[in-house]
This record gives sequence, C-alpha cells and structure tokens, in this order.
Amino acid sequence: MLAAKWIALYNEFPPNEFHTLLGRIVPDGPLKIEIKTLLKRKSVGDELDLEPKISMINTFLTEELIMLEAYAKSVSFHIPDPTPQLDQLFRNTLKEVWGFSK
Repeated sequence: MLAAKWIALYNEFPPNEFHTLLGRIVPDGPLKIEIKTLLKRKSVGDELDLEPKISMINTFLTEELIMLEAYAKSVSFHIPDPTPQLDQLFRNTLKEVWGFSK
C-alpha cells in the first residue's frame, strides 16, 4: 500500500526499503507507532495471524485502498507505437552487417 501511495504522490518507482516508505508516507503519530510496533513483533517471530486486526492499521489500509483505486481510475497515459523506431533499428542493423540500404 505504501509503495502504491509513493507512486501516486511522487510519480516514480518507490524505494524497496520499507522504512524509507514508512518514513516518507506515514506522518509521525499513533499510526506510525502502531506500524513500528507490529514490525518489531513480526521481526522477533511473533505469530500474529490468530490475533484480531489492529483497527488503526486496518482503517488506514481501507481508506488508502479507496483513495488509490480512485487515483488509478483517473490516471491516463499514452504508450507510443515503437514500430517505426524498431523498423529503423532493423534497417540500420542490416545495413551495418550486410551493407543493405533498404
């Protein structure tokens, strides 16, 4: 979720490091404290699959999902047709290797 939000905010590939994402995306406060606590527990091997959801984190994820779905629907992009450039590359390669001009 944090990586998707990074893309929406910065329009670039997100960093791989979770702590970088957390530091830049989630503001200081109770949510960040809950996430860091959860990370510490998971890093020492606590099994959390039988516990109830952490409501603050769950609410954050639900709200972010709604916002990111809306963002994804609003994004428009155009992928140019690469055929002319590939055709020219092929012709240049033939010319270089075989001496063909067309």
